[in-house]
Amino acid sequence: VFDGITRFDISLSYSGAQNVEARGYAGPVVVCAARYTPIAGHRPDSASTRYMSENQDIHVWLAPLPETHVVVPIHIDIGTAAGELAIDASEFTLGQKTR
Repeated sequence: VFDGITRFDISLSYSGAQNVEARGYAGPVVVCAARYTPIAGHRPDSASTRYMSENQDIHVWLAPLPETHVVVPIHIDIGTAAGELAIDASEFTLGQKTR
């Protein structure tokens, strides 16, 4: 990932599966553990960079899009030094297929 200033990798590994109900989506999700690896543009001596690169408390829930081989994140939780950060999709809608 390049955000215009920094470059980092996010690697995912399978943690399990469950069924969820969210606004606009109900069904199975794959739960993945995520790891953050800073690549460039970071201060290597920064406590926050070091904390996040060692953080093993990052999880992503991925929901499959029907009739595709694509998954989308509907929930992310990240343990931080200040507490847990939760990011939830506020809406999940699918548009019409176009040619």
